Amino acid sequence: NFRMKGEDTTNFIFDSKNVMADIDFTKKVGEFKSNSGTTPEVFGINQYICYIDKYKWEMDRQTMEFSSSNNASKDASNLDLAGSEFVSTNPTQDSLRFRAPTAEFNIKDLVIRAHQVKLINVADAAISPDSGEVVIRKKAAMDPFTNAKIVANNVTKYHKLYHANVSINGRKHYTGSADYDYVDETKTRQAIHMDKVTVDTSGQTYAIGTVTDTAFTLGPPFLFHGDVKLVASNEYIFFNGYSKLRFFNCENLESSYFKFKGNINP
Repeated sequence: NFRMKGEDTTNFIFDSKNVMADIDFTKKVGEFKSNSGTTPEVFGINQYICYIDKYKWEMDRQTMEFSSSNNASKDASNLDLAGSEFVSTNPTQDSLRFRAPTAEFNIKDLVIRAHQVKLINVADAAISPDSGEVVIRKKAAMDPFTNAKIVANNVTKYHKLYHANVSINGRKHYTGSADYDYVDETKTRQAIHMDKVTVDTSGQTYAIGTVTDTAFTLGPPFLFHGDVKLVASNEYIFFNGYSKLRFFNCENLESSYFKFKGNINP
């Protein structure tokens, strides 16, 4: 069993059980391997558990490097996720979890940096960090992501959002903003910025934004501006604003906007 205290020497920052250890005090390196396949390692201050095969302690660098040989799982979309499983023990995060093939723990700063993370399942959505990097600080605080991707929901996969700035608060809740492409009947893509992307009380992802571009069309004949709402379980997004005809050939009348709201099948 191997336990490590932090600089304040009050609490254990790392707790590992049932491992084989090879510690070289000349090189100041310790190598540890689980005796039982995978071992739950506890990061006390970070409020996380990691199920890993082996780790390496570099004393001078004040780091611990974690790796996994062949642990794998499938997510809700049947995607293979390799690596060690990290699970939050913070009671407000409902066992938020993700997988990472490798990770590093900074002993001095008490920061976990997980690498090559493909996705994190939150509520009904799959969130993919742009860099694959996930940073965990004290009390399970996860750094926000920039330029992430969101697929909602995990079953229908109707909606894909990108350029997302996302804060994950737990296994059942996240919030942020993102861009979304509306694809019309001619397969023309038009980007809509969703000012708010989050989860409702039923655990369903929704996003709301506003179309201000005067050239935006619902389809070739129809201009539109106004509010937009996306609900993960609905294939078609909801428009609530004003529309008018683009092609209007009446000599004595001008095309004018009329109020419109409804879900649009492109």
